Parts: sequence; C-alpha cells; structure tokens
Amino acid sequence: MNTKRNRQYLGLNALGLALALSGGCQLEERLAWSPDGSVAAVRTGADLRLATPDGVLSEPIATDVAAMAWLPDGSGLALHRTVTVLSWSDVVSLVPRSETRLIEILARGLPELIEAGLELTGGDLEALTTQYLKPMGLLELPLAESLLYLHDNQPEDWQRLLEWAHAPDDAADAPAERDDQPRVVVHEIAILPITAKGAAGEPTVIERTLQRLAQPKPSPVAPVVAYLRNDELILAPLHGTATTYTPVAERVSGSFAWSADGRSLAFARRHSEKWESSGLNVASIERRTVLDENGAVQLKDRELLAVSLFAFLPRVRCLPDGRILFAGHQGNLPATPADAREARFYLVGPDGIAPVPTPPGALPTDLSSFTLAPDGRRLAVAEAGSDALAVVDLASGTVELIAPARGARSRTLPAWRANGDLYYAALADADTPQPVWMRRSAADGTHEAFSATWPADLNRALLHLRSLSAPKGQRN
Repeated sequence: MNTKRNRQYLGLNALGLALALSGGCQLEERLAWSPDGSVAAVRTGADLRLATPDGVLSEPIATDVAAMAWLPDGSGLALHRTVTVLSWSDVVSLVPRSETRLIEILARGLPELIEAGLELTGGDLEALTTQYLKPMGLLELPLAESLLYLHDNQPEDWQRLLEWAHAPDDAADAPAERDDQPRVVVHEIAILPITAKGAAGEPTVIERTLQRLAQPKPSPVAPVVAYLRNDELILAPLHGTATTYTPVAERVSGSFAWSADGRSLAFARRHSEKWESSGLNVASIERRTVLDENGAVQLKDRELLAVSLFAFLPRVRCLPDGRILFAGHQGNLPATPADAREARFYLVGPDGIAPVPTPPGALPTDLSSFTLAPDGRRLAVAEAGSDALAVVDLASGTVELIAPARGARSRTLPAWRANGDLYYAALADADTPQPVWMRRSAADGTHEAFSATWPADLNRALLHLRSLSAPKGQRN
C-alpha cells in the first residue's frame, strides 16, 4: 500500500482542519443546576434536556448544544450551539455577509495556490502542508469554508482539487467509500427561555459566526453575556442579536468567571502567541471591571493579580467574598523535581496570594477540572486520568476522597446544587461498565444514583470506559 498517498485520502478535508486545540483532555460540563436548585439542565450528547431533583428527565428541549449556563434569575439558559453545515448557501443564510464575502475571495484563489504548492512538492499533500501552508500561516485561514464554497460554486476547480488529492495510479489503495464532502461548523450564542414546563419558545440568537465561540456566561446582575470568540473575551447584550460587541481581553486561555458582584471578569491571559500542549506555559491572572454601578458597559483598565506557570489550561473562579481561585505550578527556582511537577490551588485576595494548604501529593497533577461549591468554601476536583473525585476545603486544605478510582476515565465535570449536594459521574458499581450520575447528599453524606433510570446511551458519555475484564490494578 502506498502510505504517502494513503494519507492523502484524508486529502481536501484535512486541509480544512484548523490546528488541534491544545491543553490535553478537557472534562465537559454536562449538568448545571438552576440558581434555586429546582431544575437541572443536562447535556446528553448534543441534546439539551431538563431534570428534576428526583431524576426525572425531559425530552430534548434544544439540539446541537455544546455548552450552557443559567441566567441569574433562572428564566433561561445561555447556549453555545454548533451546527455542521454541508451547503454554502446555508452558510450564507446563517452568518454575517461580511464573513462569507472574505471567504469567497480567498476560495477563488485557492486552487492556483494549491496547484503551485503541489508542483513544488511533487504532488505530496503532506509536504505541502508542513513545508508551505503551515509555515506561511495559511492553516489559520478558513480553508474548510473555502473548500465548501468551491464545491458548491466552482465545480471545475473542485474536481481539479479532487484529482490532485486522489491520484489514479493509487485507485487500488482507495477506501471503498470516500467522503469528499466539505463541511464547516457554524457557532452560535443564544438565549433559550425556560419556564416550569420547559422551553418557552425558540432560542434568541446573539451571535452566529464561523469563528470558534465558547463559554457563554451571563452577568449575575446585568443583561449582558460574556463569552469567548476564538481567544478573545467578548461582552454582548443579552437580548436580541447584538450589533456591537465589546472586547474585554485577548489571548484568554482556559475558563473565565464573573465576580460575585457581577461587575468584573477574572481570566487567565497567556504570555505566548499560542498555548503549548506540552511543557509549561506562562499566564497572568487578571481582573477587569466591565460594568458600572448601574450595570452599563464601562471598561476599566485590566488589573494584574498573579503570574503563574501552567501545564494545563487555567480555570479561574471567583468566591462570594471577592477572592479569586486558580490552580497552577510554582515558579520558584531552584525547585526539586517533585515541586516542579506538583500543581496547587491559590487564592488571590486583598492581602495577596496564598496557597490552599493541601498536603503534598494529595492532588492530581492536572488541576484544570474542578468546580466551586455555591458557598465558596469547597471545591470538587476530578482527575482527568481516572474516575476519582475529591473535595477540597479551601480554608483547611483537607482533601476528602468522595469517589475512588474504579478503572474508568472521567469525561465530565462534577456539579453542585444550591443546597450543597454534589453530582458526579461514576460507575454504577466497580464491576459493571455502566456510568451514571451519582448524588452525594449535603445533609447526611450518602451517595445514590441520580440517573439510574435514564436510558443507558444517555449516560454513556459521562466516562471513558477502559477494559473491565482485566484484574483490578491491571486494567488499561
């Protein structure tokens, strides 16, 4: 088999893929309780459902949902939705014309650009990518979108691209079914109204774009929502399609948060151009006031709170008392190998930066996957490499193991309810490969299955199931 050409069967669609997101495996938020704890929003795959405190699950109320966050009064959800589109006319109907017009200009020159590069590399798509497209920064351009435009509007040029990607002399090595249909993802931030009976209408779109959106988070006190557009932190009006967007900060990495008073945003800004997936990254923990006393948008200067090293994407959270929580690696040199590897939680307050006094070695190396309790006194930290879960007391540093590792690997962030109950993903029992949502009662500390009555396929994505047939201690 011709290995070089076989790689090219990924061909044209591979050219359209952006560089992979770095930072390792990120656990996803799949359950979020309303502010009063009366109902939970649950992501089951790409569907959004509601669940009652006793675990009764609704039918889907929205689709294509990648993230959600409750409005402060519980009247709705801010959604991040992603829709895969196979037609350029559908793209034009969904996103601003200012975006599609630029892509069409790029697409018209793309065949000649690729043809010239293939002549220089002897028809090797891999060499074209590594020697020309990537060093010239062309992979940062909307190539997938350009290919979709050519497919629909310039079929002759599209056929030329196919011929370059799939040489006739390698036809015997071609897969039986080859998918050459270009596809692009449209991102959307929207508000879905919610009542006691479920969704109360269609989502109101705030922004649709071909750029990557993420993390919609409404202000606790004003009708604005913050979210990420690529790595830029953005503010937009909560109701109706925004005509103006307010940029707050660039190079934002990881997860940001609103302050308890709802007027400021806390976030991590990387120092380098890109976040590196291996080694340590340097980032600043910063805060910026974005609203005045009346809730109107008014930006003040960014405030530098801390600088830290990170081997994982930062996660910044704000406590009810105004302090800011993050996890990072210490930067003091010289350091022992153990100190250099160990990450810690830190609190930033009026008196400076103080580490949470957890015992050495009590926490996982990757501290990117934690959730803060509503009272701001504890956090639940999941270990991305296993299904273990622990709760940390921020004042004493005490680490309590809530769920031991049972041979799976977590894909899901734990979630807190307003009354202090903790919800987490775990195996139903040690020897059964069936993930469920578990609930740990704040009242008596008991654990019970919350989603045991749900269809098994709705629970399956909670954990990555390793082989459970091997003896314990020898599971993959």
